Amino acid sequence: MPEDPICGMQVNENNAVRLNSKGQYYYFCSTRCKEKFIQQQGLQEGGTCLSATGRPFFKNRLFILFFLSGLFLAASLYIPFLLPPRQIFLSYLKTLWRAILLGLFLGGIIDYYIPQEYISRILAQKRAASIFNAVFLGFLMSACSHGILALSIQFT
Repeated sequence: MPEDPICGMQVNENNAVRLNSKGQYYYFCSTRCKEKFIQQQGLQEGGTCLSATGRPFFKNRLFILFFLSGLFLAASLYIPFLLPPRQIFLSYLKTLWRAILLGLFLGGIIDYYIPQEYISRILAQKRAASIFNAVFLGFLMSACSHGILALSIQFT
């Protein structure tokens, strides 16, 4: 069985994500590892240039969150009944801003360096410990907004 060149995981050729570059095949556990390999090696797939397939910035969940928060804050300047929620929102941010940034930073590091396939493999086991693993990993995964909140609360 070939080994994923990014994470070192043994992959089945039949189920693996493949990359053909200059007649050589590479096998990966996920498209994420494949994309990381292409980026690191500057490779081309099938002899053609790969275009950037990243998501537009305006579809990023963090951008949407900041945009809606800014929209709410701007609207609260002109709409009187939004003043109390704005004051509560700003006092909440004033209290937790360091912890939220730290939680986002740690969650991003975990999300970047730990492939989700590893976490899925751990959670797919049919044992009682899988529930505890799910709870623990849920606190750490940046994909889970509750994980960011939990990290933020723990550091305040």
